[in-house]
Amino acid sequence: METIETPQIINAQEIGFDDLLDEVEKAMLESPDALLSFPLENIFTNGLYLRRVKLNKGTIFTSKLHKTQNPYIIMKGTVLVWETGCKEAGLIHAPYVSVTEPNTRRLVYVVEDSEWMTCHANPENLELEEIEEKLFGVHVNKLLSESLIEKIKLAELESKSLSTTTDKRTIKQIKQ
Repeated sequence: METIETPQIINAQEIGFDDLLDEVEKAMLESPDALLSFPLENIFTNGLYLRRVKLNKGTIFTSKLHKTQNPYIIMKGTVLVWETGCKEAGLIHAPYVSVTEPNTRRLVYVVEDSEWMTCHANPENLELEEIEEKLFGVHVNKLLSESLIEKIKLAELESKSLSTTTDKRTIKQIKQ
């Protein structure tokens, strides 16, 4: 992974990384051209959940707050990633494999069309909503107005409607 020196005008150490991401999220959401929905490919196998997203060049986004450690793979393309605890953004070229640590949030700029996949243990063979609740925390951006919060909720619904789920589990968990 290459590193890119962070411009002096953006100093996450001075204002705090979460505060910086909150400012970026607010600015993005206020833009009339904001792209807020990403169709995901959800793949389930026995004990494993894979989450794959195709990202278009020029897209910028902030990630969800991750609760758990998990591997991720950048399978195609190039992305510029700045994550919790980093002093500099990293320019990542596919193929690339790394690990997301708990409490990570990211700011990502897609330099060229890319594909990103995360891999998550799912020993209980949980369904999509249950596994997402286990994997992702809620970060409250206090800078957002009610209308921007509603915009996020609508985008999440749109993303779910555009997403696909493939279930390759051979043994379904029987819920009582």
